[in-house]
Amino acid sequence: VSFVVHKELASRSSMRSVGYPSDVTETLSVRTEDLDSSLPAGYVPHLLKVDVEGAEHLVLRGALRTLTTHRPLVLFEHQKSTASHYGSGPEEMFDLLAGEAGMRIFDMDGEGPYSLDGFREAYETGSRWNFLAF
Repeated sequence: VSFVVHKELASRSSMRSVGYPSDVTETLSVRTEDLDSSLPAGYVPHLLKVDVEGAEHLVLRGALRTLTTHRPLVLFEHQKSTASHYGSGPEEMFDLLAGEAGMRIFDMDGEGPYSLDGFREAYETGSRWNFLAF
């Protein structure tokens, strides 16, 4: 897949351009794997930290078997300014984590569990963008 490297802020690099000027980015071609297929046999993760500049839904979709089987604590970022470039909003994240994976979503202050409406409000207002699910 294409990977857009931010030449000045490497931590802002992502699989899609998320609105940065082209003079500060460079596009590379990279190989990807889903987490479910790439974990070593017998490995049980207890914590997943996912901050991939908007592609969190893609990463967690590729870890669904791991989430449902091993139930790790998931720390993740989800904000409109980046996730919207992937067509992923609060509904998709909530359906995946709370619905398919059967997890509850909290913010980093411990507030929650979030309902879909509360998660959507945090996303739309930008009042929270770091969450944990378990």
